[in-house]
Amino acid sequence: MKIGRSDSSSRPCRGSEGGMTGYLYADAPEHDWLAVATAGRVLVARVGGDSERIAQVAAAGDATASVQNVLEMLTAKGLSNVGPFALVFWVDGAMRSNGLGVIVRGGATVSVITDDDTVVVSSRGVTTWTEQVIENAVSFTVETGGSSATDQLLPLSQGAAWVSSIRLDNDAPQAVTTDAVSAAVSPEPVPQRPEPTVEPSVLAESTEETRVFHTTTGVRAEKVSHQGEPEADGYDYLFGATVFRTVGSAAVEEAESDDSDAAAPAAPAASVPAPAQAAAPPQQPAAPTLGDHDGHTMLAADILEARRRAKAQAPAPQAPPVPTAPQASSVLPPSHAYVLELPDGGRQALSAPVILGRAPSVSNVPASVLPHLVTLVGDDISRSHLRVAVEGGTVVVTDLHSSNGTHVIAPGKPPQLLRAGEPTPVIVGTTIDLGSDILLRITEA
Repeated sequence: MKIGRSDSSSRPCRGSEGGMTGYLYADAPEHDWLAVATAGRVLVARVGGDSERIAQVAAAGDATASVQNVLEMLTAKGLSNVGPFALVFWVDGAMRSNGLGVIVRGGATVSVITDDDTVVVSSRGVTTWTEQVIENAVSFTVETGGSSATDQLLPLSQGAAWVSSIRLDNDAPQAVTTDAVSAAVSPEPVPQRPEPTVEPSVLAESTEETRVFHTTTGVRAEKVSHQGEPEADGYDYLFGATVFRTVGSAAVEEAESDDSDAAAPAAPAASVPAPAQAAAPPQQPAAPTLGDHDGHTMLAADILEARRRAKAQAPAPQAPPVPTAPQASSVLPPSHAYVLELPDGGRQALSAPVILGRAPSVSNVPASVLPHLVTLVGDDISRSHLRVAVEGGTVVVTDLHSSNGTHVIAPGKPPQLLRAGEPTPVIVGTTIDLGSDILLRITEA
């Protein structure tokens, strides 16, 4: 497989922070470490001359693949056949707000620069890999330990390249600021017009997306709400800026005519009941001249008058009860309410599925999030022996087709052999026997 080099003419990827995702890499003379970059994720893996391994790593460049999919590709042949690699990804697509995820196996190291410090992630002394989420990350560099063909760093937006190191390019074009976009689209305010009244809840929820060079900037409603109220008799104010107005003032009203009262439609019913002490109804205008009338047709004015009388005779509705402020809940989410006690006395939170075994792997293990891998030592323990997860608020254990099976012992019950591959719910206090005197226990957090 031939690996090309991505230059500045490559199609840019829109980064998760609103700017461009760009990288700078040092070209490697030997084709040993392959970097595959895409928006919000970069994988650096040692492939040597193995063409099958190269194709496997290159497939991870699919932007639609999740981090879980990438790990399944790398561990498809078992953990023992996984070579050294470093996977760096934006957590939930946002590095600055949600953190930077780093997974390292083998000789690679990742240096992450944060607002306060520099964090170095490596897998020294770890049999599987090191996984860490770093908050307030600003930039990162992946070092392979190999030599570079030149001192010049080459740009890479997305694609694959042979590298000795690669880092995030902080000088890539960034998103246009909110103030700049607001100033560019805001017209001069119309003088001698009061500002429109906008509910605070509308200001908090209303946003406008302005796309500039494939970047997205959320423009707050406050930036445009200070413009003067435009004239309501035309449509010119609709061009060049978005003006937040009330429903009544935003509608274009027709000029009033002499018979507007007779042709007025019935007023819509209010969606919120009136308070108990409502203000006195305003004085009704004089009845309009009806003109020709056959005595059988009900005009709009008749309907309005009938509704007014019915409303005046109806008893005032009860004021809705004032809801009390909800108390802060101290109940933990279901996934954080349970803990798995390990044989060495350690405690593993069930915030994500847990895979236990002699050499646990994520291959062929369904999970909505990245599972925790726990290594156990014992003659009766299979490579991937057991899966423990919280599903729908209940702890569920699944024997992953182990060689010697798994027994669960509920409080006050005899041991029960799990069916291979069949999820089985258990309760707090249940003991799990994997053989070789390795016992696990389900407890509350």
